[in-house]
Amino acid sequence: MINFLFTNSNADEKFNFKQNVGNYKLYSDKRLKPLYLNKFKNFLVGSVYDIVKLKSNILNDSNDGRYCQISQLNKSIKISVDQFSRADIYYSQEKNNFFISTNFNLIAKLIKSKSINQLAIGHALNVIGIRPAKKQTFFNEISRIGVNENLIIKKNRIFLIKKKFNPKSSEKFNDDKIKEYHNINQLYLKQLSKTSKKNIYMSSGFDSSYLAANQKSIFGNKNIMGHTVVQKISRRSKIYNIFELERIKKLKKHFNFKVKLVELDLVKNFEKYSEKISSVCSDRMMTNTIAAFMHYKLAQSCKKYSFSDEAYAGEVSDGAHNLGFSQFFSLINHESNGFREYSDKKLSYLYSPSFFKKIQKGNYSKDYIFKEIASQKYRKINSIKTKGLNNIFYQVCNYLFNTNSRMLFNEERNDIFKNNLYKEIEENLKKDYFSNVNIKRPDQLYASYIYLYNSFHWQASTICTMYNFADVNNIKMYLPYWNPKLHDYLSRMPEEWGRGLEMKNVKYPLKESFRRYLNYPKILEEGFHSYLYDVKKYSDPFLEIISNTSTRNYIKKIFKKYHPCDYLNSKLYNENFIYKLLRNYQNNKNFEKYSVQIFRIYNISKLFYDLDQN
Repeated sequence: MINFLFTNSNADEKFNFKQNVGNYKLYSDKRLKPLYLNKFKNFLVGSVYDIVKLKSNILNDSNDGRYCQISQLNKSIKISVDQFSRADIYYSQEKNNFFISTNFNLIAKLIKSKSINQLAIGHALNVIGIRPAKKQTFFNEISRIGVNENLIIKKNRIFLIKKKFNPKSSEKFNDDKIKEYHNINQLYLKQLSKTSKKNIYMSSGFDSSYLAANQKSIFGNKNIMGHTVVQKISRRSKIYNIFELERIKKLKKHFNFKVKLVELDLVKNFEKYSEKISSVCSDRMMTNTIAAFMHYKLAQSCKKYSFSDEAYAGEVSDGAHNLGFSQFFSLINHESNGFREYSDKKLSYLYSPSFFKKIQKGNYSKDYIFKEIASQKYRKINSIKTKGLNNIFYQVCNYLFNTNSRMLFNEERNDIFKNNLYKEIEENLKKDYFSNVNIKRPDQLYASYIYLYNSFHWQASTICTMYNFADVNNIKMYLPYWNPKLHDYLSRMPEEWGRGLEMKNVKYPLKESFRRYLNYPKILEEGFHSYLYDVKKYSDPFLEIISNTSTRNYIKKIFKKYHPCDYLNSKLYNENFIYKLLRNYQNNKNFEKYSVQIFRIYNISKLFYDLDQN
């Protein structure tokens, strides 16, 4: 997606192209061609996937894509985005001046004053993607357009227009729904395609394999090229995703298409990679997650081999199908994938309508699965206030979207936080996100979870990096499981189809349609999933990364420039603990159990450093 700035201010020196839209100015890196409706200008930035369905030059909420539309109305301007808000559009109002852009860093430099959004940092430090929820940024003065939101510009002022989300209910599915699921996926791939040749980001799991098999059945194996990262994170572990690579070799033979291995050497090149991606990260407000490094290398691989300008990945599937509990992740250190998969099912059951009803009745603590998981997983069990259906829903959502483990009832505490910070973050998320969902029955839970995923995990630095590094390499990036018709299907899919305790696989429709209609590789059911932590329960990739001597020296340099205690509010964050923790890390002693916290704090400091440098 190209850089643009829509404003009533002057930014002539920052862009090559300028066009007037009413009384305002649209700047861009490349010339944008206006579309006209009733003599008014409209501009489209990004891609619309179902453009053939358009009956006018004005898009609506049903159009699918990754785009922003700037529409001149009679006496105002409307800024709208795709239905999932895949495109990050930043905006700021400073007195009578406004700024709307794809470029976060640009707005940060244009506005006269900025203050740190302490709650946004807190949320980012508490979740895997190390990024604020969709509508927030790291500065109070800059926001992002959220899901189900548009902007209206009138008389130099920005007005936010919100639409309430009304969730659908789960339905009874019969066996014919498997064929429907398969058809939805195949038709979507045909709709997205502009060329027969496809790059696929290949892991060793079901999502990318099902995607590859579908692409092969439509376009043929000679039109597929896979790309897989070889992860070198420390001298001790050598190749960290060893099981993934072993399975990739077998999948390559099974599907009979080329796979390019992409080396990611964080032992030798952590600083090099960090500097290479810094400008993109600062412009798009992304943090240096491991996923960011991987997506940087994968996009480069697609560009290097020039096989196609289209790339596809299996992201979003885990959350949409089984709330993220579908990685054989729940019970580590057991050789049986079947047993580990059923442990995943137990965790998704805790977010099911069946268990929700037990919470309503106040007898959830007697549930056998709850007691079993609590005894294995929880150091301390929090309680849920059982008054009011939506009140329960808000509390449940807080565990799913505002914790690292996503374990219901697990009162995990971040030692970096003071107690009052948790409450403030929770209340902020409730006000801005959870309360926008009005559930009336427990059978509306799945539709609600999927909707909220768009504002949390699916916009984090683990996902947006795919799009943004593809953009800078002129690769069109598609995530086919981020499909409106598929999400409608999965929003209505019942608990017993792999989300509850019944004996159906997690991601049941995907795996079943794979077996029925495609060349299903049995090797997906064999061996360990991907990483060394599959066999080493306490294997910690973050510890191994930050313990490398050269990496430690680089991180120390960043902390010297941007020590977290310089920008974190001591009323909300445990300043003494942070000082002690980072001092111990710099001296290489007694920091090991806080590796994740150190890595995340580094990521925040690194972003502020990048904003200054670029």
